[in-house]
Amino acid sequence: RKDKKYVLKIYNKDSSVETEAQFGLYLYREKIPTAKIVENSKGRIVTAIGDLRGVLFEFCTGKPIEWNNISAAFSERLAEIVSKVHLLMLNNREIPSKECRKCDIGSVIGLSNLKIIQKSEEISNSIKGTDFSGFRRALIHSDITRQNVLATKDRNNVDAIIDFGDAHYDYIVWDLAVLITHIFITKKCGIDWGGLSVFIKKYYSMFPLTEQEINAIIPFIKIRNLNLAIEVSRLALNKTGNIEELMSIENSVMTKLDIVDKNQNRLSEVLKG
Repeated sequence: RKDKKYVLKIYNKDSSVETEAQFGLYLYREKIPTAKIVENSKGRIVTAIGDLRGVLFEFCTGKPIEWNNISAAFSERLAEIVSKVHLLMLNNREIPSKECRKCDIGSVIGLSNLKIIQKSEEISNSIKGTDFSGFRRALIHSDITRQNVLATKDRNNVDAIIDFGDAHYDYIVWDLAVLITHIFITKKCGIDWGGLSVFIKKYYSMFPLTEQEINAIIPFIKIRNLNLAIEVSRLALNKTGNIEELMSIENSVMTKLDIVDKNQNRLSEVLKG
């Protein structure tokens, strides 16, 4: 259609394209604001193109969240959407996907950054003895960041959640920890206490967490940032990618770790709802 814009995403044949496409389609049909997938002439959502796979999405008109604090209306709406996704996917095994445990801390062998190594030891010690058996699992987005949540023009509502390329079966509370670290904690502004408080209260009203799951949020936030630091530090060590950009990312996530450490008591109180 001439009045529509589309985005064609191309994947290699070994990617998780089927998971991403089926997950997005399922949520769209459940009235979750996601990008609509356009079926091909054979009624399929994934098109094979030789060794590649293609998925055609309708273009979403929203804008990535700005790098400042978030309105209460937006925080509440985001909580409604994410909690509904978690409720929908809890015990739902219809969509094929790999099983992962992203909360495992990456290896620091070969790295030279002493702060990363020390943080790895510190966080590893803090989660020793944690019993994960009671943590609920589901198919999760796993990368709900400011780039993957599009806001409406007035910045008070969610236009769409996009990019399900990292979706996999994992702890629901991991999805929440990733969201909090990327939406409500920034290097520039620190912790958005107002937005986070509104988000947590609304989320818990729709999807209550167990005490054990709540207690895991801060360690998971730390692990998310630590693993990003480990990843970019290793890429820089191997001279893979733009070194300045990698060092900037490393500095950003290590700063976030410092912010969480300095505000841990207050953050723990907010996360208790």
